Amino acid sequence: MHCLSHTAIELFTCVFLVIRYALVLAGVFDGFKYIGPGGTMFCVLFNAATIGMATSYGGKVCVVMHTLDRYWKIVHPIHHRKYYRRWMTYVGMILPWLMGFVVKITPTAATSRVVNEACIPRRYWASHAARRVRCYE
Repeated sequence: MHCLSHTAIELFTCVFLVIRYALVLAGVFDGFKYIGPGGTMFCVLFNAATIGMATSYGGKVCVVMHTLDRYWKIVHPIHHRKYYRRWMTYVGMILPWLMGFVVKITPTAATSRVVNEACIPRRYWASHAARRVRCYE
């Protein structure tokens, strides 16, 4: 089950990155006027490559969770048979998606802005203290 989730995350990452780089090569981001909420969403999700970063991070989380699950199953088989429940599989499939989107979209959405119809991805800091702490770049 975990492999299916990991495959879906990696496929989604690859498809999104192909779309994003096709937009970059076509020059869509150069002359695009970011107007209204749609422009802001386009700025945050596509120009800042947030979806690609989120799913890429989710893929890494999926590999870690799969490794921990295999370790538990192989090294501690009795403990695994005794305490493993079916809901743990579902959590293992959903958690990488949630982790990727929470960890990457939250800071990107907070630091990307549209100023004078131009997108400023991951560069807008609300205060001087936040500028000094920027640790995720």
